[in-house]
Amino acid sequence: MDIKKIIEDHRIWVAGDGGERANLSEVDLRGANLRGANLRGADLRDADLSEADLRRANLRGANLRDANLRDANLHGANLRDADLRDADLSDADLSDANLRDANLRRANLRGANLRDADLSDADLSDANLRDANLRGSGLKVFHGGEWIAYINSTDISIGCQFHSIEDWKNFTDDEIDQMAGGALDYWRENKEIILMIAGSIKSKWETP
Repeated sequence: MDIKKIIEDHRIWVAGDGGERANLSEVDLRGANLRGANLRGADLRDADLSEADLRRANLRGANLRDANLRDANLHGANLRDADLRDADLSDADLSDANLRDANLRRANLRGANLRDADLSDADLSDANLRDANLRGSGLKVFHGGEWIAYINSTDISIGCQFHSIEDWKNFTDDEIDQMAGGALDYWRENKEIILMIAGSIKSKWETP
């Protein structure tokens, strides 16, 4: 497989001048040098990108569902709108990465470096962020009761529920109760502090 040709054809495809969308689903790319590569909208489902160099790569809107990105270097990468559901990003370097609007449901981010990453509107439902470096990311983690709450300046993820702060403020007791067994008790106990944390966060990516 000629990776360089696939990437070049994909670059042409992205530009709208012909070419072909990169299909790298299930491909072994362990340790590959993809620094600065334009893989916007590429299909990388189930790909093995462990220890790959993806610094400053353009992966906007890419399908990385179930991909293995363990120990990958994604410093400064553009992952906006990327599908990272169930991806393994453990110990990956995501510092300064753009993860705005990314889908990170059930992603494994244990030990990942997310320093100064943009996680605005990212869906972190059921993600594992244990031991992750969140400094400068604007993301706060609240441990209380049965579920972990991931809070940023616009959204809150609690368990499998991902909603805007305004939606959380306006949910009725009945709506909360239908989310999960015990959800209403949890929300009554923790609502005030979770919303207080959310209100204290000022995102550096927000327009003044």
